[in-house]
Amino acid sequence: MKKRDIWIILGVLIIALIGIVFINLNKDSEAETLLRVTSEGKVYKEIPLTAETNETFNVETDLGLNKIKIEDGVVSIYEADCPDQICVHNTPIDQVSEMIVCLPNQVIAEIIPNN
Repeated sequence: MKKRDIWIILGVLIIALIGIVFINLNKDSEAETLLRVTSEGKVYKEIPLTAETNETFNVETDLGLNKIKIEDGVVSIYEADCPDQICVHNTPIDQVSEMIVCLPNQVIAEIIPNN
Protein backbone atom coordinates (compact mmCIF):
# COMPACT_ATOMS: atom_id res chain seq x y z
CA MET A 1 0.00 0.00 0.00
CA LYS A 2 1.22 3.46 -0.86
CA LYS A 3 1.02 6.56 1.33
CA ARG A 4 -1.61 8.00 -1.00
CA ASP A 5 -3.85 4.94 -0.49
CA ILE A 6 -3.60 5.31 3.29
CA TRP A 7 -4.61 8.98 3.08
CA ILE A 8 -7.60 8.13 0.89
CA ILE A 9 -8.75 5.43 3.31
CA LEU A 10 -8.33 7.78 6.28
CA GLY A 11 -10.29 10.49 4.46
CA VAL A 12 -13.16 8.13 3.70
CA LEU A 13 -13.24 6.92 7.32
CA ILE A 14 -13.29 10.48 8.67
CA ILE A 15 -16.15 11.45 6.34
CA ALA A 16 -18.10 8.33 7.37
CA LEU A 17 -17.54 9.08 11.06
CA ILE A 18 -18.75 12.66 10.64
CA GLY A 19 -21.85 11.35 8.86
CA ILE A 20 -22.62 8.89 11.66
CA VAL A 21 -22.24 11.56 14.34
CA PHE A 22 -24.49 13.96 12.41
CA ILE A 23 -27.21 11.33 11.94
CA ASN A 24 -27.17 10.37 15.63
CA LEU A 25 -27.38 14.01 16.74
CA ASN A 26 -30.45 14.54 14.56
CA LYS A 27 -32.09 11.35 15.86
CA ASP A 28 -31.91 12.54 19.44
CA SER A 29 -33.48 15.92 18.68
CA GLU A 30 -36.48 14.66 16.69
CA ALA A 31 -39.06 12.00 17.36
CA GLU A 32 -38.95 9.17 14.85
CA THR A 33 -42.67 8.47 15.18
CA LEU A 34 -45.92 10.34 15.56
CA LEU A 35 -49.19 9.47 17.18
CA ARG A 36 -51.94 10.44 14.76
CA VAL A 37 -55.44 10.54 16.18
CA THR A 38 -58.27 10.75 13.67
CA SER A 39 -61.90 11.32 14.50
CA GLU A 40 -64.69 10.82 11.98
CA GLY A 41 -62.06 10.50 9.23
CA LYS A 42 -60.30 13.81 9.99
CA VAL A 43 -56.97 14.33 11.73
CA TYR A 44 -57.74 15.41 15.27
CA LYS A 45 -54.21 15.62 16.66
CA GLU A 46 -50.60 14.59 15.90
CA ILE A 47 -48.05 14.23 18.67
CA PRO A 48 -44.33 13.37 18.29
CA LEU A 49 -43.58 10.19 20.25
CA THR A 50 -40.41 9.57 22.19
CA ALA A 51 -39.69 7.35 25.17
CA GLU A 52 -40.23 10.43 27.37
CA THR A 53 -43.60 11.50 25.91
CA ASN A 54 -46.28 11.75 28.60
CA GLU A 55 -49.64 13.32 27.84
CA THR A 56 -53.34 12.76 28.45
CA PHE A 57 -56.12 14.24 26.33
CA ASN A 58 -59.77 13.73 25.39
CA VAL A 59 -61.28 13.20 21.95
CA GLU A 60 -64.87 14.37 22.27
CA THR A 61 -67.29 14.37 19.33
CA ASP A 62 -71.03 14.03 18.76
CA LEU A 63 -70.46 10.26 18.62
CA GLY A 64 -68.80 9.97 22.02
CA LEU A 65 -65.77 10.48 24.25
CA ASN A 66 -62.41 8.70 24.25
CA LYS A 67 -59.65 9.44 26.75
CA ILE A 68 -56.15 8.79 25.42
CA LYS A 69 -53.01 8.46 27.52
CA ILE A 70 -49.38 8.49 26.42
CA GLU A 71 -47.05 7.26 29.13
CA ASP A 72 -43.33 6.91 28.38
CA GLY A 73 -44.13 6.79 24.65
CA VAL A 74 -46.76 4.03 25.02
CA VAL A 75 -50.30 4.90 23.87
CA SER A 76 -53.59 3.58 25.24
CA ILE A 77 -57.24 4.51 25.32
CA TYR A 78 -58.00 4.25 29.02
CA GLU A 79 -61.64 5.32 29.00
CA ALA A 80 -64.45 5.54 26.45
CA ASP A 81 -68.22 5.82 26.53
CA CYS A 82 -68.76 3.31 23.72
CA PRO A 83 -70.84 0.23 24.55
CA ASP A 84 -68.32 -2.52 23.69
CA GLN A 85 -65.15 -1.06 25.32
CA ILE A 86 -62.90 -2.94 22.85
CA CYS A 87 -60.65 0.12 22.47
CA VAL A 88 -60.16 0.32 26.24
CA HIS A 89 -59.17 -3.35 26.47
CA ASN A 90 -56.83 -3.12 23.46
CA THR A 91 -53.14 -3.73 24.16
CA PRO A 92 -51.23 -0.41 24.43
CA ILE A 93 -49.27 0.51 21.30
CA ASP A 94 -45.74 1.85 20.76
CA GLN A 95 -44.59 0.67 17.31
CA VAL A 96 -45.10 2.06 13.79
CA SER A 97 -48.26 0.69 12.08
CA GLU A 98 -49.94 -0.26 15.36
CA MET A 99 -53.34 1.25 16.05
CA ILE A 100 -56.24 1.32 18.45
CA VAL A 101 -59.67 1.72 16.88
CA CYS A 102 -62.96 2.71 18.49
CA LEU A 103 -65.57 1.93 15.82
CA PRO A 104 -68.66 3.30 17.64
CA ASN A 105 -66.98 6.68 18.24
CA GLN A 106 -65.01 6.60 14.95
CA VAL A 107 -61.68 7.31 16.67
CA ILE A 108 -58.37 5.86 15.47
CA ALA A 109 -55.08 6.25 17.32
CA GLU A 110 -52.20 5.07 15.12
CA ILE A 111 -48.44 5.33 15.21
CA ILE A 112 -46.86 6.51 11.97
CA PRO A 113 -43.31 7.37 10.85
CA ASN A 114 -42.33 11.02 11.28
CA ASN A 115 -41.30 11.99 7.74
